[in-house]
Amino acid sequence: MKYLSIRFLQAIAVLSILAASGYLYAEITTKANFSTLPPYFNIGLAGFDLLFVIAGFVVSQQFRNYHGGADAARFLGNRFIRINLLFYITSLLCYGLSLLQERIANGGIFFNQDEVIQRIIDTIILVPATDAQFLYNPFLPITWALAFLWLSYLLYSVAILISRKQKILLMAVFIAILNSLQYILQPVDLRLTFLWNPILAEFLLGMILFRILDKLKHPQAGLGYLMIALSLAWLIALCWLSDPAIGHPGNILAGILSIKRLLYWGIPSGVLLMGVLLVEQAGHLKTIWQQGLFQRLGRASYPIFLAIGLMGPVMQLLETAVGSKLPVVVLVLMYVLIAILLGFGIHQLARRFAPKTSQTVKPVAYENSPTLIKTQA
Repeated sequence: MKYLSIRFLQAIAVLSILAASGYLYAEITTKANFSTLPPYFNIGLAGFDLLFVIAGFVVSQQFRNYHGGADAARFLGNRFIRINLLFYITSLLCYGLSLLQERIANGGIFFNQDEVIQRIIDTIILVPATDAQFLYNPFLPITWALAFLWLSYLLYSVAILISRKQKILLMAVFIAILNSLQYILQPVDLRLTFLWNPILAEFLLGMILFRILDKLKHPQAGLGYLMIALSLAWLIALCWLSDPAIGHPGNILAGILSIKRLLYWGIPSGVLLMGVLLVEQAGHLKTIWQQGLFQRLGRASYPIFLAIGLMGPVMQLLETAVGSKLPVVVLVLMYVLIAILLGFGIHQLARRFAPKTSQTVKPVAYENSPTLIKTQA
């Protein structure tokens, strides 16, 4: 079956990240003291983890029958076209807006050639190319998440090379080996802490959930509702109990709090995904999953995600034009709405100018579901 709830959850994840990012931006720019408040918005950063789990589920489903060198190359080419081309364009736009904002604010542009070259390298290859965290500085702040996603894709391409039927097992072995090296060697080099990062287990979790769901013979709506309730209750509780530091990408890149984030945010995200899919598989809540706005947001989730990286210079330009500091609530609402509009704009441009390519996903015969899930990782 075609899971419409995948799009719904992608929309929820991106909106959560937007709300959290807008709140953090307002906190920084207004220098307000939010330390006495529960981290309501910080938990929205768990949307990254939900997207990682969804990516593992969708990739495992779409490329299930891929095997061999040609398929591995086709898989990587498919991911590059879907992810990198739009990412590079948005990165250039972000850098251009930053230069414009600096020129307006300071009357000129300070240009450090070595820094710009390093930022270009980090942007092109996505993954950290330097040994220190403070040197990793791509144009888009959300690049760290795409770096982990690409690392997962590279590992999956190796699994495609080796086996047709045991990709999930191979991914589990790869990640277990990498995580073991992390604990045995305890590296401080950012390139190694990134490569041997436990956060990769979130991608694997999505793959495992697909396999479990594919094996189920009968719909389990009751179990699905229970999983949704448990995951939401846990995430709500984390509004008061969560450690805000696990939302900082630097701590995850350095592998400092990756396990904690996996346990606190990653596993509940997987439970939520599984619960929602079980409920939809049983034919329940169709009106919610088919809701037009969330389906459109889900289809544009990746461009909106990229637009988050543009919001720093965009909001600074806007505040410069307004000429005064805006209230926190207004800042957050403007942040979310402008990012959505930018994301939809990027999405429409990408659809208009994207090259017409043939279908790269092989048709698959599933045990319980003859229809291909046509969702974007």
